Amino acid sequence: MITQLPTPWRKPVHQSTKRLVWIPLALALMLQPSARVQAETPTDAAIASNVRQELANHPALGDERITVVVHNGILALSGYVDSLYEQAVADTVAKRVNGVRAVDNQLRRRIETPAPLVVEPAADLDADVDTGPDSPVGPGLR
Repeated sequence: MITQLPTPWRKPVHQSTKRLVWIPLALALMLQPSARVQAETPTDAAIASNVRQELANHPALGDERITVVVHNGILALSGYVDSLYEQAVADTVAKRVNGVRAVDNQLRRRIETPAPLVVEPAADLDADVDTGPDSPVGPGLR
């Protein structure tokens, strides 16, 4: 003989409980990345072009030669700038461009080398030296 197990007693579900179940589900669906958002991500070539344009238009970086290379949204800046300020400005400008995931700032500060010291030989070295009997050099010390 098979005995039937008793059915569990069931409480009625209130409307507010049903709403609490649907709200997180709706939020999860809205926040899920869609194919449309992924299709709008710019290509590496477009990112590089936009970064070059932004760097060229910035007043602090007018005539600087900065090389821009992008791979999978990761940007590498290389070249020379005049100061640490310009290096920081280039980094900040690059990070603001749409599609840039990270910036590898390899910019170096340009060091100005002084002009070489040119020593010209004098025409007659002995012309200015006093070698008389009362001179500190003394007579005959040529």
